[in-house]
Formats: sequence, C-alpha cells, structure tokens
Amino acid sequence: MMRTLPLALVSSCLLSAFGAHASESQEIDALKARVAALESSAQSDSWVNSLSINGFANIVVGQSDNDSGYLGYDEEVDFENESLFALQFNYQVTDRIETVLQLAARGENDWDVEAEWAYASYQFDNAAKIRAGRLRLPLFMDSDYLEVGYAYPWMRPSDEVYSLFPVQSYTGIEYIKPVLVGDGELRIQANYGQTTIDENFTESMDVASIKLRDIIGASFTYELDELTLRSNYYAANLESDEAYMDGSKGEFIGLGGRWDNGNWMVSSEFTRIEVEGSVADIDSWYVAGTYRIGDFSPYIMYSTTTTKDAEERALPGDLVAHLDVERNTYSVGVRWDFTDNLAIKADVSHTTDFDGTSGYLPGNRTNVDLPVPGGSVSVPVNSGQFTDATVYSMSINLVF
Repeated sequence: MMRTLPLALVSSCLLSAFGAHASESQEIDALKARVAALESSAQSDSWVNSLSINGFANIVVGQSDNDSGYLGYDEEVDFENESLFALQFNYQVTDRIETVLQLAARGENDWDVEAEWAYASYQFDNAAKIRAGRLRLPLFMDSDYLEVGYAYPWMRPSDEVYSLFPVQSYTGIEYIKPVLVGDGELRIQANYGQTTIDENFTESMDVASIKLRDIIGASFTYELDELTLRSNYYAANLESDEAYMDGSKGEFIGLGGRWDNGNWMVSSEFTRIEVEGSVADIDSWYVAGTYRIGDFSPYIMYSTTTTKDAEERALPGDLVAHLDVERNTYSVGVRWDFTDNLAIKADVSHTTDFDGTSGYLPGNRTNVDLPVPGGSVSVPVNSGQFTDATVYSMSINLVF
C-alpha cells in the first residue's frame, strides 16, 4: 500500500506537467495565429491605402439639322456619339513609383473598353518625373483631361483644333520637369514614342494604315498667377502601305494662352500640321470666353481651320479633294454646376463658310474613278452637298 501511493503521486505530477505543457503550446500557437492575422490585415490595409480609384462620365445627346455628319451627328437624335464612361486606377508602389491604368468605354465604339493610359512613373528628388507606357501626347492645353467633360466650361474643345489631328495617345516615354522662372513655374514635357493613326481618319483617306514612328518633341507650359502660356513642337515619320506617304515626315506646332481670374476666362490656341506629300497641311485656331455667374457659366467660341496645300491634291476638271478644308464654326452654350461633381451643359454649334471645300464633313464625301495608266483609281472628292450644319447638344458631365 505504501509503495502504491508514491507511484500514484508521481503519475499525477507527470500528467499535470504534461497538461500544462500542452496548454502552453496551444497558447503559443494561438498567439502566432493572431500575429499572422494582424500582419495580413496590415498588409491588406497597406495595399488598399496605396490604391485609389476614380472615374468620370459624359452622357451626351445631340442632333444635327442635316445629315452632313458634323461632330458625328445627323438628323436622328443620338445618345452614343460623344458619350463615354471611364475608370482610372492609381497604385502607389513605393514613395517614388506609381502605376496608372485608365479604361474608357465609348458609345461610338459600341462601348468596347480600351486602355487610354497604362504607364508607370518614377519621381526624382528634384521634382522631375519620368513615365513610360501608353500616354497622352501633350499637344493641346487640355490634353491631360481632354475627355473629362467636367474639367472645362464648354461642351467640347474646339473640333477644328482638337479633332483634325487624329492622334491623342502614344506608346513611349515622357520626362516632366517643373522649373521656377521668375514668379511663375515652367513645366517642361519631353516625349518619344510611336502610335497608330485613328482608323476613322485612315478610312476617310482610303488608306489601309498609317503609323507614326519616332515621335519626338516637347511642350512648354508657363503659369503665372491668372495667366497660362503654352507652346510645343513635335515631329514624326510616317509609315504606310501607301508609297506616296511612306517615309514622309510630319510636324506639329502649337501655341496657346489662357487667362482666368475666377470670374472671366478667355482661352485661345493655334495649331499647324505639316506633312510631306499629299496629306493635308492644316492651320487651325480658336478663341473662347466664359463668365461665371454663380453656378452658371455662359460661353461663346469661334473656331476656324483651313488647309494650306490644296495644289498638292489638285484633281482634273472641277473636282475638289475631300481633304481640302475650310470652315468657320460659331458656338454658344452654358454650363450649370448642378453639384460639386456634376455639371449640365447645353450647346449650339453652327459650321459654315466652306469656300467650295468639303469642310471635311463626312456627308460631303463621294468617290470618283479617275483614269490612270493601266486602269483607274478611286479618289475621295467633295460632293458639295452640304454648305453648313448646325448641331444641338446637351450633356451631363460627372466625376467621381
């Protein structure tokens, strides 16, 4: 009996010690699991905090008084021609590295989603930045927010200046450097890359494809108080299936200015496009003004464009090439800032004064067969059917 009792005590002590050890091991495992969960939550919070998502939308309805196709409208009411929805994703990889993806869906393209921006950027210590990928070519004062209708007072930027050059985005690199000059800041943007011309433009020229290779140039924007001044120059080599165009050089020159004191805003830009061969050389400019009255901003705009080298596209008889352009456009409208992130606009634009050219209206294009050695060639010429057009439009412009 005496020998049994110590044995029982020893067994009890061993079982108690083992149970305590098992309990302590379970607590350690539970603590490890909590630490892992906290680390995962911190990483998740960091990822979420590094990502920002915003977007914008333009819901536009328009109608023309004829079927000339000015601004993409005809006599039928159209809700899709200028409407679009877009989302932009910004991810801050590090303090210096950021990636940006902007996706847009346009009504005129059957709402197919396309990447407008897709690039990575690096910020240097001296405030300079380099970006690489799919970028917006900074040809105009409003290039960075060209499709964000909420960003400007008018219904749309001048079609005569902004739409006759068929390139907005390119793939390549960009260097941006702000420099203090006097009491203002000069922003320098240098670009290099390549892109493909918009299909609608190549179709209007009866050309299978046009690519711009070795795009190179720079833009300079100076801001001082209420004044913004801008200039740029870009050059590129054309690559095409058409022998007369392949290897040609194209140049773009732009000048612009804007004065905005909070109530009044006056803006103007001039552009010149020069291309070797029979591709049109075009001079365009506009001047626009708006006055803010509370939540309302009425505006007026005058735009003009003309080709400078019609003799290079001279055709026999009385035929005028469709690419020969001369037109003046008068626009009046009003913007109503309905809320902090939503604006409603109404606009009437009348284009006229074609001076015997097509005005570059789709409805004025017809094709004729001209004889050439061994056969004939189809050439787009001006039908002269439309001598003017008026477009009425309204929009809801939203940012979020």
